[in-house]
Amino acid sequence: MVELVLDRLRAGGHRITTARRAIIASLARSEGHPTVEQISADVEARTPGLYLSTIYRTLETLAEFGLATLARCRTKSRSFLQRFERDRR
Repeated sequence: MVELVLDRLRAGGHRITTARRAIIASLARSEGHPTVEQISADVEARTPGLYLSTIYRTLETLAEFGLATLARCRTKSRSFLQRFERDRR
């Protein structure tokens, strides 16, 4: 699933970086609507040193491609729902 998303970004002219790969993998592992802070904590545990702004930009790019949906919460946190198909094997 992660590779399919990366292929779609490549086809759209985006570079595939370690940061993007880590963020997409985190979103793929998530259940429900993770907040940016939850995604950041998950990514930081696996790929330390990513800036929160990088995570926001990547998630916004995924939303532009229709691969994630931004949901606004009452707490003013943003949450994202991944929209790519889960591997159902």
